[in-house]
Amino acid sequence: MVVPRRRTSLTEQEVRRDLAALLGRSVRDDIWTDLMERQYMENFLDDGADADDLEDLHQEYLRLDRRYGEKKRRSTAPREVPPDGRLTALSEILAIEAAQDPRVIAYRRDVLGGRLLGREEAVEWIRTENAQQPGGLTRVTVGLPLDTRSLRDFNWLDALCALPAEERARLPVRFGTHTLAYVDPDDTRAHHLPVHWNGPLGKLQALAAALARQYNWEDAWATVFILTGAAPFIPKARMTLTYSSGRPPRVSLDLDPRLSSGEVADLYAEVRREVFHGSDKPMTEKHLRLAVFHAERTGLPWRRMMEEWNRHHHQWRYENLHRFTLDAKAAWCRVTGRKWTPRRGGKVSGEAAPRNR
Repeated sequence: MVVPRRRTSLTEQEVRRDLAALLGRSVRDDIWTDLMERQYMENFLDDGADADDLEDLHQEYLRLDRRYGEKKRRSTAPREVPPDGRLTALSEILAIEAAQDPRVIAYRRDVLGGRLLGREEAVEWIRTENAQQPGGLTRVTVGLPLDTRSLRDFNWLDALCALPAEERARLPVRFGTHTLAYVDPDDTRAHHLPVHWNGPLGKLQALAAALARQYNWEDAWATVFILTGAAPFIPKARMTLTYSSGRPPRVSLDLDPRLSSGEVADLYAEVRREVFHGSDKPMTEKHLRLAVFHAERTGLPWRRMMEEWNRHHHQWRYENLHRFTLDAKAAWCRVTGRKWTPRRGGKVSGEAAPRNR
């Protein structure tokens, strides 16, 4: 792909299109969201991009793709226990109530022409509207050291512009997008699409988010409901694994209170087996302190680290360097839940992995 030397006023859609061309495939929604949250797009949106900038973005995307791989995609797809008869009936009742919401009635009347779409037709409608919508707007969040009484009349804009340039540069700024979630009947997983906040898809996203909060629905299924009338079902249980580069995975359970304690235990055990095998043996105070001590002194030669440990912890003194190294690594791995990998550039690197201690 040929990239101009420098372009200005780039939209997110243009950057995403150019990145997809470099990749030779579509851009994953979850990685794109990560890039936005990490403010990686700031230079593109402010100053445009040249070939070097896009190649940097390309390499960062590939790094995230390798880092999270399919594991991160699995973490965003909760497993669910289907509803029983009572929850099925409740799902239908909530859909009937939501259909009477004036906001839903107005959207279906003004945007859909007073009719409901079929499931496949709804996905095609979303894609058609997406092709026609103007470039997506970037949502900018700025922390302002201003009197909040001036916010209502927008005088804060003048006050912000009046700040010295060096002070404006220090303001905390976050960039984001309005993203519509919807379900494709071909694979039943949530898809995400950046949308213009004031267009038909942007208004759909806002309404779906409001209904999701009100009825505890998934945003993607709330979108499907608005367009098709299909009732989002309420599962008996929803189990989610959340991965993070900074800590071991976490298990979230969203449960119907009518589940018995035995059923809950069985569900939890099923998810737990994916990330933790065997029983969790207690760690001694010595090894807990050793894990923290090692993290504080990462990058020191092992012998020097052992000498400092012996000076600070006489009661747990080591004489054998090999034993100290093994214990420090094992303690760090057990506390962090990561596999040990060799240190690079004075830092420890590790990745979350199933534990078996």
